[in-house]
Amino acid sequence: MSLKSKRHVEMGEKVGWRVWYINTYRGVALGGSFKRSALWKPGINITKLPPANGFIPQVYLDYFPERNDEFWGSGFHAFKEKSDLDNYIQRYCSDVFLWVIGKAYLWGDVIECIHGYRASHASVKSLDVIYGHSWLADMPNYKLLEKLREDYLLNTEDGKEEA
Repeated sequence: MSLKSKRHVEMGEKVGWRVWYINTYRGVALGGSFKRSALWKPGINITKLPPANGFIPQVYLDYFPERNDEFWGSGFHAFKEKSDLDNYIQRYCSDVFLWVIGKAYLWGDVIECIHGYRASHASVKSLDVIYGHSWLADMPNYKLLEKLREDYLLNTEDGKEEA
């Protein structure tokens, strides 16, 4: 006996709240979250699937810089509500590091979770505020936010979400 559940299908994208680690190691880029090392690219980010046979040689994993959930098929995560993001930040995002809070578009294969979404495709919608110490970057927070908005080609006037 097989168990089948009905799938709910919607058209369009989801928008969710997100925090990105600001990676200043080689320039400035948006990293995943506190557990994730993958860098978000400007434009469309796509989850890559693991090899069909499920076997990944250890040598490959040791030298591959993006070995995390976002890269290996679990998708990109964003929270439904700002309050859930705030709880996550309080718990996991130390102000010793630099973070940027904003919103992301999610589409493709989207799984709705209790507090958010996971999707196969994602892009940055808005970068709203930087949290943490600017001494990690070569510029003050407001300049860093301007640079990130420019680099990620946000289409609103100042890169913030429109009201």
